[in-house]
Amino acid sequence: MNQIAKFLKEKGGYQLVESKTLGETIAFALMPYKKILEKQGYIVYLPSELNKLRGCSKEELTALHEIKKRWKGEIYERSFENS
Repeated sequence: MNQIAKFLKEKGGYQLVESKTLGETIAFALMPYKKILEKQGYIVYLPSELNKLRGCSKEELTALHEIKKRWKGEIYERSFENS
């Protein structure tokens, strides 16, 4: 279990976060809480996704969030090419 998952477990399985970058409240959660929080209208980030977002620029984070929000997907990897 990684540090993020341990933290979330200590917090009861999830943590709501007011993101200034994204302009909304998002949820960091363990898998058992994902569907419950999504039904409440939150975009949910699992520990595995949060690890992949380290080092993202504001633009990358915003783009990934919009994609996740629109298609309710999960982030498996991130790759951006400069055009």
